[in-house]
Amino acid sequence: MEYHDGELSVALNTFKKQHFDTEDIVFHAQEMTHPQSAHSDLYMRFLDSDFRHAFYQDFEVFLKRSKISIVACVIMKSKYFANYGLEAKDSYLLSFDNLVNRLVFDLSDNQKECIVAESRNSVLDNQLEIAYLAARVEGTNKVQPAEIKLKLDSAIQFRQKSDNIAGLQIADMVASPIARHYLNKPERAGHQLSYDSVFSKVRNINGRWENIGITILPRK
Repeated sequence: MEYHDGELSVALNTFKKQHFDTEDIVFHAQEMTHPQSAHSDLYMRFLDSDFRHAFYQDFEVFLKRSKISIVACVIMKSKYFANYGLEAKDSYLLSFDNLVNRLVFDLSDNQKECIVAESRNSVLDNQLEIAYLAARVEGTNKVQPAEIKLKLDSAIQFRQKSDNIAGLQIADMVASPIARHYLNKPERAGHQLSYDSVFSKVRNINGRWENIGITILPRK
C-alpha cells in the first residue's frame, strides 16, 4: 500500500500529464476502445491512431518499470457451467477466492495489507463482502482463516471508479489482454496493451506461473 499510494501513483500521474496534460483523467479500457461514448472528451484523442500507438507503447514501458505483480483468475464460463450446472458458484465470487489465496501466499507473516475492490453496486458489493467475511471465518480451499486474519485487513475497501485509484485503473487495463488471450481472440495492436507486456508482470515462482499468477478454471 505504501508503494501504491506513493511511487506508483506519482508515476501514473506523471504519465497522465505527459499524454493528457492533466492528472484528472481516470483510465478505463472501455472508454479508450470506444471514445465516442466516453464520459470525458479527453478520450477523443484515442481516435487518432498515432496517439493510440504512442500511448500504449509508453504505457507498456510504465508497466515494465513498475514494481507490481499481476494475479488473474480466468474462468471458462461455458465449460464451468456445463460441469457444475445449478451447483456452479457465481464466477465473480469463485475468482475472488483464488485471488485471496494468491495474495495471502505472496505476503510474509510480518506484512498486513488490504483488498481494494472497485464498487459495482450495493447488492454485488454486499455479496463480495459476505464472501470475504466467510473466508475470514472458514478459510478458503487453500488458506486457513487464521492466516487470512494475520495478513489481510478485516474489511474490503470499496472505491468508485471516479476515485482515481492507480491500482484499479491498472487492473482494468490488463484484464482485457488476458481475457482475449485465453479466448483465442487476436490482439488489437494500438487498441490495448499487448499480452506479452502484461504477462511479463504476472506473479511467478522460478518462471512457473500457472496456478501461481494465472489460475484457469475449471482445471483440465
